[in-house]
Amino acid sequence: MAQIDETIVEHWLRRQGYSTVRGLTVRPKNPENKGQKELDLLAFRRGELVHVEVQSSPKPGNYLGELNSLEDSVRKYIQDKFDEESVQAIREEWCQHSGFEVGSLTKMVVYQNLKPKMVTKEEKREQLEVLEELVSPVSFAQIFRSLKSGKDLEGKDLKFKFKCDMDDLATLFLNTKIDEGEEGESPR
Repeated sequence: MAQIDETIVEHWLRRQGYSTVRGLTVRPKNPENKGQKELDLLAFRRGELVHVEVQSSPKPGNYLGELNSLEDSVRKYIQDKFDEESVQAIREEWCQHSGFEVGSLTKMVVYQNLKPKMVTKEEKREQLEVLEELVSPVSFAQIFRSLKSGKDLEGKDLKFKFKCDMDDLATLFLNTKIDEGEEGESPR
């Protein structure tokens, strides 16, 4: 079933000229395993493949788990979502089946909030720094600003405009202000 958060990210990627595939199912290693993994989005254009995982939960404990350290939790999450053998296999199978030749692969995590608001800005930056070592983190606030301004994250014009007003819809469903400040900004 399509999730509104994935729909927003897919819309944003398409406005940048990417074609997208959503919800590729990963076969479990063990056939008795009832759980099913899925790749949220694959976006592609001219040899560039972007594997996107979308996390709109405001509580990272829901998806990061509780390992010994924040860094261990983030690394395990990235491993499970992007680097596990079965995930790589389904990505490669899709590319081979569709005739898409990968020149570069970008791993992107789109996130709502990294931790509840009770933590310091320094702790939020630490989480982003760990993510940035492994993937390209993008916040929903950055996506909303991009959709509102008509510019991508690098300041270039978004290539395509659609008739729907996804910006207001995204704000309504995710209860995120488009003008959100530091929350979505990456320390660079």
